Amino acid sequence: MKSAMMAGMMMGGARMSWNPNAVANAASQPGRAQLEYAAELRESLAPELPKAAHDPLGAQALMFALLMADEDSTFEEQLTNLETHCAEAVIREIGILHPKAATIDPRAKLPLVDMAIPSLRQLTKDQYASFQETLQWLVESDQQIDLFEYTLGKVLDRHLKNHFEPSAKPRIKYHSIIPLLPRCSTILSGFAHIGHEDTASTEHAFQQGAACLKELGKNLKLLPYSKCNLGEMDTAVAELAQATAPLRMKVVNALAHTVGADGEVTIQEAELLRAFADMLDCPIPPFVQSS
Repeated sequence: MKSAMMAGMMMGGARMSWNPNAVANAASQPGRAQLEYAAELRESLAPELPKAAHDPLGAQALMFALLMADEDSTFEEQLTNLETHCAEAVIREIGILHPKAATIDPRAKLPLVDMAIPSLRQLTKDQYASFQETLQWLVESDQQIDLFEYTLGKVLDRHLKNHFEPSAKPRIKYHSIIPLLPRCSTILSGFAHIGHEDTASTEHAFQQGAACLKELGKNLKLLPYSKCNLGEMDTAVAELAQATAPLRMKVVNALAHTVGADGEVTIQEAELLRAFADMLDCPIPPFVQSS
């Protein structure tokens, strides 16, 4: 039986067809289809959303609006509570943006976040600190975390934290995957558990990913979820980020095969993969449904 937190993290909703090899290729060089698809997603948005993304105040309100509940009563309660955290102008903007954000194609959410990042970088350090504090409060306010909340946090952290709190880039420490095999077990196990509820499909997904590491993949072990939860996966990806680019791409390829072991994925799984690939500095463009 998986934990209560894992049950809350399991994927529901629409699924789309999946070609892991095409995904891995797109990470290294987005094709015309990916670029056209990204443009189509942007064009599908209500004009208020990209307009907000291109303004520092609007970008903050947009990130908050994307995290808030769809249900009117819960949203109103969240908005009231936010009044103690945000400026009045931000609250007004959230009220305008939320109805639009609540109805967008879920696949457009991360492209919208990508669009907002340059504006968020224009914040002062104090404004950024306040934004981060409010974002964290909003994520934790319902005492649970869903995959979009987690993914959004990781993407923003990756692209904003070092801008406002500069630190040395991770140095290349690993030129072989061998010392990283325990970390590979952790991250592949985590993705296998998140995307699959029963033992057989979880094991199958894990083995599909492990096979991408050829003979070395036989040394990987599917871990119980308690040993590969999101915190453990964070630790693993931080160390994997210190590997050479070809090794990091191998890991992204293995994750793509784990996620798509049954030939289908949910949007949440696909976007979580995008977030982890981004953390490994192997960014993947928005996903086009494979034919």
